[in-house]
Amino acid sequence: MAIEIKFYFCSIFFLLCALSTNAQVHDFISAGKDKMQNEDFEGAIADFGAAIAEDYNNGEAYFYRGVIHLTLEKFESAISDFSAAVRLNPDLTEAMQGRGLAYKGLGKFKEAISEFSDVLAQIPDFYDAYLERAICRSELLDLGGALPDCDRAIQLQPDIPDAYMVRGFIRLQLDQVSKGCDDFRKASELGEPEASDIIADYCK
Repeated sequence: MAIEIKFYFCSIFFLLCALSTNAQVHDFISAGKDKMQNEDFEGAIADFGAAIAEDYNNGEAYFYRGVIHLTLEKFESAISDFSAAVRLNPDLTEAMQGRGLAYKGLGKFKEAISEFSDVLAQIPDFYDAYLERAICRSELLDLGGALPDCDRAIQLQPDIPDAYMVRGFIRLQLDQVSKGCDDFRKASELGEPEASDIIADYCK
């Protein structure tokens, strides 16, 4: 299953970086982005690799190649690329978020939590970082840490069902069945198709 990736803040950052990028590298990156949009991932990887071969200090090329590796669930490669992007651009929180998702994909939840916490230190209102940290904390049975992360995610994006679903499962584990069912019902109202089956199983 391909991972859905949401990166919101990169465009302006890399637009500024592009001003100092030579034309050939810029062309490789532009071509790679076009291929990403068309889901020609192998072609995009080749283009970003060519950009890196021309300029191994180009954080943009590492970042977008990391996004593709993450999409293809090549988590080790994604971590390597995102780490290079962060080394070259230490404030690039999107690469930290991507690295966190890759650690999560490998089941390295402690490392993922550390990445999402670093993201939140720079962007305190980042819904996805709270949600992903909650999921990782719940995997480690840190339910007391996961629950407030869900609460904050819901405060930030009350019309997205995902955090309600996660919080619902956490509440079931905490034997808060009534509250968990309330979360599943809210998720169902918001269009989450799996919520109705869960309600049927747990909310008699």
